[in-house]
Amino acid sequence: MLAYGIQSSLIWGMKRTRVFVLTALVLISLMKFTTVGSEDRPAQARKNCQPQIDAEFEKAGLHYPAAEVLLRALKHEGKIEVYANNQAGDPLRLVTTYEVLGRSGRPGPKRREGDGQVPEGWYKVDRFNPKSSFHLSLGLDYPNAADLVHAHKTEPGSDIFIHGGSATVGCLPIGDAYIEALYLIAQDAKDDVRVLILPAGFEEENVEFFAKYPQHAEFWADLKNIDVAFATTKKTPQVNVTEAGRYTVGK
Repeated sequence: MLAYGIQSSLIWGMKRTRVFVLTALVLISLMKFTTVGSEDRPAQARKNCQPQIDAEFEKAGLHYPAAEVLLRALKHEGKIEVYANNQAGDPLRLVTTYEVLGRSGRPGPKRREGDGQVPEGWYKVDRFNPKSSFHLSLGLDYPNAADLVHAHKTEPGSDIFIHGGSATVGCLPIGDAYIEALYLIAQDAKDDVRVLILPAGFEEENVEFFAKYPQHAEFWADLKNIDVAFATTKKTPQVNVTEAGRYTVGK
């Protein structure tokens, strides 16, 4: 009787073990299909954001995707304006505006690794990171030719992104929901995505702001020329960099 009891217990234990193993295998299999890994973030963003993106483009009188995209970032105001068109060379239309959720540094350009500054100047998106620690991110080509003239010669800094979340040191965070939409807009654009980062808008109400920082007056005058060219034509400006590291606007 005792032997029978032991045998029954062993059999029951083996059955329970098999059930446990099978259950674990099923759960692992389900996790493979249901867990959204970092490589799936753009695909999930498409599900989350595409209807809203389509609606915003339609409201702006455009169809999706864009040919050209220009981002106009204003540090003082804490926002990024998204402009687009459907044919290269056509006027760009304002599609939407995203709030910048975190700030670091002070007015003025970035000049050295670790200075906490958000760069100012004319950039382009040169890489996409679907595995970012900040959900998704768009990398900018800082330091560009102008930055390399003025920045620290061996430690100019690098890895400047527009990204999700709200924390930052030298980047532009716009939250996870907004970066999903912007990531797709930039990824789907037919041409390079240009990014103009300004200390503030050059409108009349910001005259006192600019007056507080005379040390940047010459540099900011060059940025204003870019911004005025865009405001006048609503087209992507032709921006060049001189040997002295100054921005000029071509015809």
